[in-house]
Amino acid sequence: FSSIIEFVTFSSLGGVTDFGTDVGSSQDSSASSADNTRGIFGNGTSYDANIQLITLASTGDTSNFGELLSGRYMGGRAGGASQTRGFVFGGLVSGQPAGTNLIEFVTIQTTGNSQDFGDLTVGRRAIAAVTNATRAVSCSGGSPSTNTMDFITMATQGNATDFGDIAN
Repeated sequence: FSSIIEFVTFSSLGGVTDFGTDVGSSQDSSASSADNTRGIFGNGTSYDANIQLITLASTGDTSNFGELLSGRYMGGRAGGASQTRGFVFGGLVSGQPAGTNLIEFVTIQTTGNSQDFGDLTVGRRAIAAVTNATRAVSCSGGSPSTNTMDFITMATQGNATDFGDIAN
């Protein structure tokens, strides 16, 4: 667990540089999203619902963005983003050891609490996610592990749709 934030300059060779500190608390298995100017991430350590914010162009400590609808514990949840929205897929919620099916979103340029987007096809934790400008695909996760992949269209709200299976 760490509260240190570091960054890499893509256009140069070298190691990581100190960015600042997460003033919320140390992080583990947090979900993150970003647009061109802001980065946001949710806590992943103790069923915490806190969402933190950084401004990508300048180093410094985090500030409070808002809260998730429900806190998630380490065990993983995935983040993804369009140019306007950040997403949190699933995660470990108290009383749901296999993970939740919640999909939540925030508007990255407007601080505030997350909103319900819809549901994953199956509840799970320890999820990976990938995005392009239109879709987000959440992959695998769960306890027990699953090979499920499903997708959302990020500009609209609604439940996820089956995308296929991950090859073993």
